[in-house]
Amino acid sequence: MTSALKVPPGSQCALPTVAIASMIATALCSLLIGFGYNAYVVSGYAIKDITEKIMLRIDCPFVEVAEDEEVEEEVEKVSKYTVTPPRDLRSKLLLMMEGREKEKIRLEEEKAAEIERNRMLDEEKRPFDSLEGQRIHGWILLKEGKDVEAPFFLEPTTGFRYELDSAMYCGIESLWNDKNYWINMQQCTEGMSCIEYDLTDVEKWEHLLIGEPIGSRKYKTEDIGEEDDGGKEMYDEKHLDMPLSWSLPISMPHEALATRFPNGSKTSHYKRTIVEEFAPYVMSDGLVTRIASYKDFDCTVLVKIEERYKNRSDKLYKNVYDLETNIVEDYFHPGREDGCIKHTHYHNKESIDDFRILDFNNRFDGLIKIETDLKHLTEHYANRDDFQNNRHTDYGPKTDGRRRDIIKITEKYDRNEKLHYADDINIREFNFPTREINIKYHYGPSQITYSTRYFQKPPPAEIGEVETFHPELTFGYQSDLEAKPPTLVQLYYLLEKQMKDEERLTDDVRIMEKQIKDFLFLRNRELAFPSLEVSLFNREQNIENRMAMLQEEAEAKLQMDKEMEEETDYFGPYIAKFDNPHMLSSFQIRQLKLQCLTDFKEMLVNRANNIQKKFEKFSEILQQKQAWYNQNYDDLTEFDIQSTMQEMSYIIFYMHTLELRLIRHRDLSASRYEAVAQYLEDHKFN
Repeated sequence: MTSALKVPPGSQCALPTVAIASMIATALCSLLIGFGYNAYVVSGYAIKDITEKIMLRIDCPFVEVAEDEEVEEEVEKVSKYTVTPPRDLRSKLLLMMEGREKEKIRLEEEKAAEIERNRMLDEEKRPFDSLEGQRIHGWILLKEGKDVEAPFFLEPTTGFRYELDSAMYCGIESLWNDKNYWINMQQCTEGMSCIEYDLTDVEKWEHLLIGEPIGSRKYKTEDIGEEDDGGKEMYDEKHLDMPLSWSLPISMPHEALATRFPNGSKTSHYKRTIVEEFAPYVMSDGLVTRIASYKDFDCTVLVKIEERYKNRSDKLYKNVYDLETNIVEDYFHPGREDGCIKHTHYHNKESIDDFRILDFNNRFDGLIKIETDLKHLTEHYANRDDFQNNRHTDYGPKTDGRRRDIIKITEKYDRNEKLHYADDINIREFNFPTREINIKYHYGPSQITYSTRYFQKPPPAEIGEVETFHPELTFGYQSDLEAKPPTLVQLYYLLEKQMKDEERLTDDVRIMEKQIKDFLFLRNRELAFPSLEVSLFNREQNIENRMAMLQEEAEAKLQMDKEMEEETDYFGPYIAKFDNPHMLSSFQIRQLKLQCLTDFKEMLVNRANNIQKKFEKFSEILQQKQAWYNQNYDDLTEFDIQSTMQEMSYIIFYMHTLELRLIRHRDLSASRYEAVAQYLEDHKFN
């Protein structure tokens, strides 16, 4: 755009940046007015950061601010009875000295924080500008109207919104739009806060064209007889209306609109942040935004990288890498086959033994989260039929070349109201080295203790022997003192069930480990060979598919035209019976034509008879249905009535179609017979 601003030597013109800003403001104002907004182009003065588009002192608008979770304050319950706290036997002198030391450390930390805060403010402070208040600029004023409750400034070069008293702008010379041109008669020496924007006040805003725009006029209520004078005034000032625009409508190719930026990319520098933006499908991995956050103002110490994606086949839409903690967070849209929506892990740590958190949604097994590291594996569940909400696995030290040994498995369950609380398991622990099984049941109503049961598994040599049971290897506690103690048979079956569940749980844990390994393998492949989804309506990315579809349509149209051009040979099957059809006599040809007409007439009659038979058949079925319905109406349920009515409605509809087909066949049979006869008469076959 600057290359177009060529002038002869010795001439003077506006600076290229001023011209560009004015053109951008004019184009944006035209678009806003076209969409119904009350927009004005502002010609005035701005600071250097605005005129030269320096955004180093502006907070990055792309950074998502985490919302603070509302923490409910716990209200201390005042009990009627309180326990006297024990005496504090600590030395008051030592406590006082410890308090002074903590206060000293706190003051030092506050002082260091204040120094760092002042240093950052000094870094962000705008340098001295000798041309402050003299740099010409153009921007947008949006006044009350469509979707705008209070007026504000809109910077066209960045799209940022500023209030009317913003220090980014130093003064206003004039406003204009398609209605009029207003010259500012107010002083701007004290900044923008003292300027009023009532454009109808001619003492503060001088009009270039006399009169107010029609939308801003205030009319007085007059008598009906004075209507002619008002009409005369309106026609008298008709010459002051702005002419229609002589410029052509804005036309932008779809390809240029899809590119979004020159060459498909753009880099912006904000306060301690560098943002790279890419148009969709420019990057092979679907990257559209990369936000690099830095610790210092000069952007040399990188602390976090956030990447945003679009159209990924693996549903990845955001990746956050914190360099200070070395933790990476991958976010996925719902729709993955494994149900994963978030993956938290250390950078370049792709082993199942490393720290990892996986969040899921809409899993058939109710799994919502997995937390794993070298010594632990925790699975969180929700809305399961067996009421399980947690399973925690502890591992022993890993030996080379072997998978981790399971030391302990702990399961937790929610309350199942269908079971008695004394039989409803809350926590179940399987300790493999000591061969112990601990069961804790849910609390009962108004109880402060819960029932427990402990099992010491029999030696491996005795496992499987049904008749072997050692009562001394189990003991328990019942919170309900009035309940009967379990019998030995009940305890035996309970132990047998727990031992079977222990084997099943071991297999489930190994299966979960394999699922995690498969997920990591899949993620490595998705990162190494990313693929993008392309919409069927994307014209730029579906060129090959579009060309193939157009070719198929052209071939189908060509085939249809060919079939329409070719005539149906009714006489061909009859003369094909003879070896030498050219030697047929005139009598034979007449006989064949007569046979052809007879067969065609017979076909028409058979078709009509078939339709009539179908109609009579379904009519009989309908009568039977109606008779059965009337006979058994009192014994039918609502579902039976609805299904029967639907069946009869379908039969009636089908009979109606048969009737229409029969009528159409009757009306067209004569003309079709005549057409075949005329075809046989007009064509010579010898």
